[in-house]
Amino acid sequence: MPSIYRERVSSGWVILLLLLPTLAFLMLFLYQLFVRPIGGNPAPNWFLILMFLLFAIVMTNFRELRIEIEESGIKVGYGWIAYRIKWEEIEDIRLDETSNLRYGGYGIRIAKVNDRLRLVYNTIGTPRVVVKKRKGRFKDFVFSTRNPNRVIEIVKSRLGFW
Repeated sequence: MPSIYRERVSSGWVILLLLLPTLAFLMLFLYQLFVRPIGGNPAPNWFLILMFLLFAIVMTNFRELRIEIEESGIKVGYGWIAYRIKWEEIEDIRLDETSNLRYGGYGIRIAKVNDRLRLVYNTIGTPRVVVKKRKGRFKDFVFSTRNPNRVIEIVKSRLGFW
């Protein structure tokens, strides 16, 4: 399906924060495997390699946020974890003024703001937009974008507001 708008948002901070433990588990595994066990009660090698693989998968999945505005609606996702909204579900869109602290950080979050449950896909250092939904468990969907004004313009135009 052709996209009306497409954007990829990546954050060097997110990659760095996930890369550090990934490499740490790999180094611990290799050290323990080739040099000597670490400490008096070392972690099993299978645990260290499992943690390395887990962090590697998470890092790969969350390295960038993809935003696609399509003929059918909006799709936002980190890797294989994506959220879609059809045009008929959208009531409005606006710039998000809420602090990231209110959301509990970055990544995929669920937060309650003004008695409305929000699903949040955000990343470090980028502004966000709030898509107000007509119905559903999540009344608002919030996502980061480097071009919030352009995204708002496209969505409002598609909804017939402009």
